[in-house]
Amino acid sequence: MPKIRASNLSAHKALVRTQLLDAFEELLLAQSYEEVSIAAVAARAGVARNTVYNYASDKSELLTAAAQRHIGRLLLPLQQASQVQDPALRLRGMLEVAMSSFLDSPISPTVFKALMHHGTEADLDVAAQGSQELIPFLMEAIDDGVQAGAFRAFADGDFLFDLIAGVLVTAVENVLESPETGTQRISEAIDFVMGALRA
Repeated sequence: MPKIRASNLSAHKALVRTQLLDAFEELLLAQSYEEVSIAAVAARAGVARNTVYNYASDKSELLTAAAQRHIGRLLLPLQQASQVQDPALRLRGMLEVAMSSFLDSPISPTVFKALMHHGTEADLDVAAQGSQELIPFLMEAIDDGVQAGAFRAFADGDFLFDLIAGVLVTAVENVLESPETGTQRISEAIDFVMGALRA
């Protein structure tokens, strides 16, 4: 029977899941997604290969879980940025927090690049579910900006969000392909969004 690595079973499962995702990300930094294997993840995490399958059925599930983990790490910084009173400054700050995560850590772009190149539509949908908690912060800043007269009103909030997401995704794709242009592209994308919203 496997040794419990924490004070209780729930904590043990959380610890092993973290170790598996850490191992997967470390391997992804060192080699291509195609080269990463479940056996290598297990060895790096210090668990039996069969243990991995208790947490993920294949490496694409590890990839989507890693993407969700990175999205989840944005929640606290976004909550902090959402405390700014001025809606335009608040929105800009939140966009900077979200976008800079692709520059601040080498693993975020690596995970999302692998997801975009190797993930299925279902993988992308699962990863995107983690971003659902982030959307209300952005939309509240936009709504407040409309009320304050800083932003122009749009008839359909969902369509507006899709437009903004399209600009930001394009910037991220550019950063993933050409990391040396990252800071400039992200700044330009945020400026574009802010300019499009301006009343």
